[in-house]
Amino acid sequence: MTSHAPPVRHARSRWTALGLALLVTAAGASGARAARGYVLPDHSDPRAGATLDTSPNVIRVWFEARIVQSLSTIRVEKAGGGQVDRADGHVDRQNPKLLEVTVPWLLAGKYRVFWSVVGATGRRSSGDFPFRVR
Repeated sequence: MTSHAPPVRHARSRWTALGLALLVTAAGASGARAARGYVLPDHSDPRAGATLDTSPNVIRVWFEARIVQSLSTIRVEKAGGGQVDRADGHVDRQNPKLLEVTVPWLLAGKYRVFWSVVGATGRRSSGDFPFRVR
Protein backbone atom coordinates (compact mmCIF):
# COMPACT_ATOMS: atom_id res chain seq x y z
CA MET A 1 0.00 0.00 0.00
CA THR A 2 1.40 3.38 -1.02
CA SER A 3 0.96 6.38 1.22
CA HIS A 4 0.56 9.81 -0.34
CA ALA A 5 1.67 12.91 1.53
CA PRO A 6 -0.76 15.84 1.50
CA PRO A 7 0.13 18.63 -0.92
CA VAL A 8 2.46 21.31 0.40
CA ARG A 9 0.87 24.75 0.52
CA HIS A 10 2.75 28.03 0.55
CA ALA A 11 2.18 29.65 3.95
CA ARG A 12 1.65 33.18 2.57
CA SER A 13 -0.74 32.19 -0.15
CA ARG A 14 -4.49 32.58 0.35
CA TRP A 15 -5.34 31.29 -3.11
CA THR A 16 -7.21 28.11 -3.61
CA ALA A 17 -5.63 25.77 -6.13
CA LEU A 18 -8.17 26.93 -8.72
CA GLY A 19 -7.69 30.61 -7.91
CA LEU A 20 -3.93 30.38 -8.15
CA ALA A 21 -4.12 28.46 -11.40
CA LEU A 22 -6.50 31.04 -12.86
CA LEU A 23 -4.34 33.94 -11.75
CA VAL A 24 -1.05 32.51 -12.99
CA THR A 25 -2.62 31.53 -16.29
CA ALA A 26 -4.27 34.92 -16.67
CA ALA A 27 -1.06 36.73 -15.87
CA GLY A 28 0.84 34.57 -18.31
CA ALA A 29 3.55 34.37 -15.71
CA SER A 30 5.97 31.61 -14.92
CA GLY A 31 8.61 31.27 -12.26
CA ALA A 32 11.18 32.31 -14.84
CA ARG A 33 9.33 35.58 -15.50
CA ALA A 34 9.08 36.30 -11.77
CA ALA A 35 12.81 35.71 -11.41
CA ARG A 36 13.45 38.28 -14.17
CA GLY A 37 11.87 41.11 -12.21
CA TYR A 38 8.18 40.91 -13.04
CA VAL A 39 5.88 41.80 -10.16
CA LEU A 40 3.19 39.15 -9.67
CA PRO A 41 0.00 39.12 -7.58
CA ASP A 42 0.12 37.54 -4.15
CA HIS A 43 -3.64 37.52 -3.44
CA SER A 44 -6.81 39.50 -4.02
CA ASP A 45 -10.16 40.39 -2.51
CA PRO A 46 -12.33 39.03 -3.94
CA ARG A 47 -10.16 36.04 -4.75
CA ALA A 48 -9.86 34.82 -8.33
CA GLY A 49 -12.90 32.78 -9.31
CA ALA A 50 -14.90 33.70 -6.19
CA THR A 51 -18.69 33.71 -6.04
CA LEU A 52 -19.92 36.44 -3.69
CA ASP A 53 -23.29 36.66 -1.98
CA THR A 54 -23.19 40.47 -2.00
CA SER A 55 -21.44 43.17 -3.98
CA PRO A 56 -17.98 44.21 -2.78
CA ASN A 57 -17.26 47.91 -2.19
CA VAL A 58 -13.59 47.71 -3.15
CA ILE A 59 -11.56 45.38 -5.35
CA ARG A 60 -8.01 44.83 -4.05
CA VAL A 61 -4.98 43.06 -5.48
CA TRP A 62 -1.83 42.64 -3.38
CA PHE A 63 1.47 42.08 -5.19
CA GLU A 64 4.69 40.41 -4.10
CA ALA A 65 6.70 43.63 -4.43
CA ARG A 66 6.19 47.40 -4.56
CA ILE A 67 4.44 48.77 -7.62
CA VAL A 68 4.75 52.18 -9.27
CA GLN A 69 1.64 54.35 -8.75
CA SER A 70 1.87 56.34 -11.98
CA LEU A 71 2.29 53.22 -14.13
CA SER A 72 -0.17 50.83 -12.48
CA THR A 73 -3.86 50.43 -13.36
CA ILE A 74 -6.87 48.38 -12.32
CA ARG A 75 -10.38 48.21 -13.77
CA VAL A 76 -13.48 46.05 -13.35
CA GLU A 77 -15.70 45.10 -16.29
CA LYS A 78 -19.01 43.27 -16.43
CA ALA A 79 -19.34 40.18 -18.62
CA GLY A 80 -19.57 41.22 -22.24
CA GLY A 81 -17.57 44.41 -21.64
CA GLY A 82 -18.20 47.76 -20.06
CA GLN A 83 -16.27 49.26 -17.19
CA VAL A 84 -18.21 49.22 -13.90
CA ASP A 85 -15.71 50.57 -11.38
CA ARG A 86 -15.55 54.22 -10.27
CA ALA A 87 -12.32 54.87 -12.25
CA ASP A 88 -10.43 55.67 -9.04
CA GLY A 89 -7.86 52.88 -9.14
CA HIS A 90 -4.69 53.61 -7.19
CA VAL A 91 -1.79 52.17 -5.25
CA ASP A 92 -2.47 52.40 -1.51
CA ARG A 93 -0.40 55.12 0.21
CA GLN A 94 0.38 52.99 3.27
CA ASN A 95 1.01 49.78 1.34
CA PRO A 96 2.83 50.20 -2.01
CA LYS A 97 2.13 46.54 -2.82
CA LEU A 98 -1.66 47.08 -2.87
CA LEU A 99 -3.64 48.15 -5.95
CA GLU A 100 -7.34 48.92 -5.41
CA VAL A 101 -10.43 50.41 -7.03
CA THR A 102 -13.92 51.12 -5.67
CA VAL A 103 -17.09 49.84 -7.29
CA PRO A 104 -20.74 50.85 -6.97
CA TRP A 105 -23.27 48.22 -5.92
CA LEU A 106 -22.81 45.41 -8.45
CA LEU A 107 -25.85 43.51 -9.66
CA ALA A 108 -25.82 39.72 -9.85
CA GLY A 109 -23.58 38.61 -12.70
CA LYS A 110 -20.06 37.86 -13.86
CA TYR A 111 -17.23 40.37 -13.64
CA ARG A 112 -13.54 40.48 -14.52
CA VAL A 113 -10.73 42.47 -12.89
CA PHE A 114 -7.97 43.68 -15.23
CA TRP A 115 -4.69 44.87 -13.72
CA SER A 116 -1.42 46.16 -15.11
CA VAL A 117 1.54 47.09 -12.91
CA VAL A 118 5.16 48.13 -13.18
CA GLY A 119 7.60 47.24 -10.43
CA ALA A 120 10.87 48.83 -9.37
CA THR A 121 12.71 46.99 -12.15
CA GLY A 122 10.59 48.79 -14.76
CA ARG A 123 9.06 45.58 -16.09
CA ARG A 124 5.30 45.52 -16.78
CA SER A 125 3.09 42.64 -15.66
CA SER A 126 -0.60 42.41 -16.47
CA GLY A 127 -3.42 39.97 -16.11
CA ASP A 128 -7.03 39.50 -15.16
CA PHE A 129 -9.26 37.28 -13.09
CA PRO A 130 -12.99 36.62 -12.84
CA PHE A 131 -15.44 36.76 -9.96
CA ARG A 132 -19.19 36.52 -9.72
CA VAL A 133 -21.93 38.14 -7.65
CA ARG A 134 -25.04 36.04 -6.90
